[in-house]
Amino acid sequence: MKYLSFYVLVIPNLILFILILLSGFLVKNKVNKQKNSLSIIDQLNHYSKLSGINTGYKLLVSLLLLIFCLLNGNIQVSILVIFITTFITVYFGKIDLSQYLKLFIIPFSFLILSCIAILLNFGTHLPTEVLASIKLWSFYIFVTDSSLLNSCTVFFRVLACISSLYFLIVNTPVDKILACLKHYHFPNVLIELMFLIYRFIFFLWEISIDMVTAAKLRFGFDSYPKTIKSIGMIGSNIFIVSFKKAQKFYNSMESRLYNGSLNFIFTESKVTPVEVGLFIFGICYFSFLYYSFQ
Repeated sequence: MKYLSFYVLVIPNLILFILILLSGFLVKNKVNKQKNSLSIIDQLNHYSKLSGINTGYKLLVSLLLLIFCLLNGNIQVSILVIFITTFITVYFGKIDLSQYLKLFIIPFSFLILSCIAILLNFGTHLPTEVLASIKLWSFYIFVTDSSLLNSCTVFFRVLACISSLYFLIVNTPVDKILACLKHYHFPNVLIELMFLIYRFIFFLWEISIDMVTAAKLRFGFDSYPKTIKSIGMIGSNIFIVSFKKAQKFYNSMESRLYNGSLNFIFTESKVTPVEVGLFIFGICYFSFLYYSFQ
């Protein structure tokens, strides 16, 4: 259990440290909205009308869509995948579109930075195919046809992959996903890490929001130096709190006769003939799209 405590302690803190650095300026002005937007996944996947569908079926569909998006290099097909997964989630799952789009805020910010890095090129000489350029001293910052195409391809491919994963996450509670993975003999260590880290991230985020609120009430975000200092103090305090909570979590699990394995109740609905037909149709349709754009 020691290695579990280490990963449960370290990984959520690394993720939260990045999130705090990225969204510290936004959080100080929109504390309540950010608090609701991060915990929205747990709310949506319990109220989704598609949560009763066979978890293994949704897991297989999501993984196949993810593999297809990774292999596909066509922008139009990526947009089609985004539209299909969003339409199914919003229309059939009865998920509010605005709440669903909030889930893309954090990955979208990382994606934009990555695409900008792909888009911009640096050099002392301009190539023949240049769409735009800026000269800074002795070198140029320029955009070419290929860099624009590559950045757009990566942008929509990543969005399609995220939409494929959200199709599973938004429509299926996490405990059902983990129970399904355990039923199909997924390694217990990875399942326990996934469960504990997932819960710990949300728990630490709630604590960080309270700390941001306290810093805001003490005028900790009035200036840029104060903001940097407040963010650093929040990060260090989260590390201390997470260390204490990890030990309390372990003690609570031991008091409930934890024997090295987390148990999940696995009750699964049957796959209907309509779902099987849709699955076969989807396989044929996306296979046709894949070979058509090769």
